[in-house]
Amino acid sequence: SAWSRLTFGGGRTAPKPPFPVRSWRSRRAILSGVRGTRTAIVTERREYLKKATSTVVAVRLDLETDGFTYEKWGGTQTCKPGDWLVDNDGDVYTVDAAVFARTYRPVSPGLWRKVTPVWAEKAEHDGYVETLEGVTHYEAGDYIVYNDPGGTDAYAMRADSFEAMYEPVR
Repeated sequence: SAWSRLTFGGGRTAPKPPFPVRSWRSRRAILSGVRGTRTAIVTERREYLKKATSTVVAVRLDLETDGFTYEKWGGTQTCKPGDWLVDNDGDVYTVDAAVFARTYRPVSPGLWRKVTPVWAEKAEHDGYVETLEGVTHYEAGDYIVYNDPGGTDAYAMRADSFEAMYEPVR
């Protein structure tokens, strides 16, 4: 990754951040943090649940195929055999099979609801996040969303979409 190529005087390598967020500004912020000046790149991460009224239409790609790639969110996304095709109120995308099985439950045939919490924070700068399906670019003010508290399974959402679908856990 680009992180392994960043070096300081004396040949010290920049440490990899503890989250998958990538942008030039965030690299600068983290590097300045290494040098002793802490710069925030995102707001505080909070726990959220999907609103009970928020459901998706989904179908599993259960075909003899090698999968496919498509362009979305400013990058190439990959759908593997067994992954899910999701229609989230007109926004169509794919979800990794293991993630879908862990996070969604059926409401009725073809209708699903995400039942596990997510952890999210607002981005202060433009950047991108590496997802299980590819790369998603985001803008300042968008949410960076994680399916786990450790921040290893991430994606990004526009603020208006996120706020319409999720509510904070109190």
